[in-house]
Formats: sequence, structure tokens, C-alpha cells
Amino acid sequence: MTEISDDHLFMDFGGTVTLEDGTRHPFEINITVGMVRKYRDHPNPCRCKECLEIFPTAIKMLALMEDWHAGKITRKQFDQRMRKLGYSRKGRIQHH
Repeated sequence: MTEISDDHLFMDFGGTVTLEDGTRHPFEINITVGMVRKYRDHPNPCRCKECLEIFPTAIKMLALMEDWHAGKITRKQFDQRMRKLGYSRKGRIQHH
């Protein structure tokens, strides 16, 4: 299997931000594997609402991916654990 590089796109996250003047603008953030690892390894990571919404689950998903790529778990175990996280439906990975 290929190595999970820090540069690989892990997920994207989007939404709408409201500026001080009341205008709303859409945004999209591409989150790489390296960003997830950096957050996980940081001794005092950000605790803002958005980071707490994204990173704890991303860290769990990355751990599963790393275990699968290292041969520590089978594809079936990977799929079962992804379903427990709420990310698998009919064989396709998705976020709820």
C-alpha cells in the first residue's frame, strides 16, 4: 500500500462566515493529513468550536487509516470501525 503522506488531502470543510459588517461569505478549507497530525501532536491544540468539530474525529479516522496501511487491521475491520464513527454507508465513505 502507499504511504499516507502529510501532503495528501484528508478532507475538506466548508461553511459560511458572517463578517462584522453583516455580510456573509462562503469558505472552504482543505485539510491535509499533515494538518491532522500537527493538531494531534501539538501539546496545546486550538479548542475553538470549528477545530473541536473537525479534528477529534479526523484524528480517529487517520489512526484507522494508518493501522490499515500498516497491516495492523484488515479491510473488514477498517470498514466496521468507520461505520462506528458514522462514516460509511453502503460501502461508500461519507460524513454525516
